[in-house]
Amino acid sequence: SQLVKTYLRLGTSIDRFAMRLFLEIGAQLSDSQRVATFEQRLEYINSRLGFRFNLATPKTLILCCYLALTEWIHRQTDQSALHASVKVEQLMNQLDIQKEYWSKLSGEDTSAIFVEQQLALIESQQTQLKAQLNTLNEQQSQVIESHKALVDKWQPSLSNLKKLADYTSTTDMFISDWKTWCSEARLQAPELNEDWDACDVVYNNLSGIDKFW
Repeated sequence: SQLVKTYLRLGTSIDRFAMRLFLEIGAQLSDSQRVATFEQRLEYINSRLGFRFNLATPKTLILCCYLALTEWIHRQTDQSALHASVKVEQLMNQLDIQKEYWSKLSGEDTSAIFVEQQLALIESQQTQLKAQLNTLNEQQSQVIESHKALVDKWQPSLSNLKKLADYTSTTDMFISDWKTWCSEARLQAPELNEDWDACDVVYNNLSGIDKFW
């Protein structure tokens, strides 16, 4: 009854997937020697529902999958040029501060020669950093173009994935559309075959849930 109340409170219909959940948790409860009191049973049920419930609600599953896939797409582009550009710009800012400091001391006769040496060194370093930054900016432009091309390639698939969030329960139609999407996504990223395999079985057996996550 606690499982039913939890589903009703979350506004999710009790479908076939939910019933399999009930049977699985009920069987584990009866087999467990450590779960004896009512409080222990309640805690066990709630903890099991914590990650199982995510897949019993299509909208939650789709959101998690969408975010994970988007993050994976972003990781496919080389970010080293972007990070290097930030570091070079930070160094240039530091040199500007140092140059301003030594410029203020240039009017003092006692340290004029040393100050001029420091200013010459800073200007030399600035010239080198500007050359590095120009090279990095070119690489950065290539990275941005590559990333945009990859996002454009995945956009239709991501849009179709978002449409699956309109389902309110794990109906036969949802599971069919979900598997169709997984098979199409597999063609775009065969290197994620293990993930697509988990997608195929996620609603066939409860062990598939662990594989998917």
